[in-house]
Amino acid sequence: IWVSVKVSMLALLLAGPPAIAAGYLLAQRAFPGRRLLVTLVQAFQSFPTVVVGLLLYLLLSRQGPLGALQLLFSQPAMVAGQMLMFFGLLGLGLPFFWGVVFGLAVYNSAVIAEILRAGIVSLPKGQSEAAYAIGLTRSQTLFRSLPPQGIRRMLPALISQFVVLATRRQCSRNAF
Repeated sequence: IWVSVKVSMLALLLAGPPAIAAGYLLAQRAFPGRRLLVTLVQAFQSFPTVVVGLLLYLLLSRQGPLGALQLLFSQPAMVAGQMLMFFGLLGLGLPFFWGVVFGLAVYNSAVIAEILRAGIVSLPKGQSEAAYAIGLTRSQTLFRSLPPQGIRRMLPALISQFVVLATRRQCSRNAF
């Protein structure tokens, strides 16, 4: 169980900074590169795991091109699937532990970024207008005024995402 906690916490720590940055950027109305960031966040959130599983099964089955390696249902195949799903590669030469951690971090940073964006955008427009009325700048409003108000809306989804992170780690526990 401590390996699960360690992997989940490391993935959460790695996912936090890029998720917060992406969430705040996406909460803004417009900026150069917004469309690209939205595309990346949505791609990492919705990459079909079933397709990755089928692709790896076809590659690693006895009749597949990599069948001679006899990796089907093995630890390296599971980590390769995780790496393929999150990085689009068959691996970066990382140890199994860090492969799982980085895979979970990339996925969860996309999900957490969307939770933060939705929490900030869901606030009534009057909240921003009130902050501007008392003299706060756009960045002060975005970083100081809106997050404390939006945290009540974000907290259930963030806690739920941590639970998902912990259970996904359980699914990959055989990699160690």
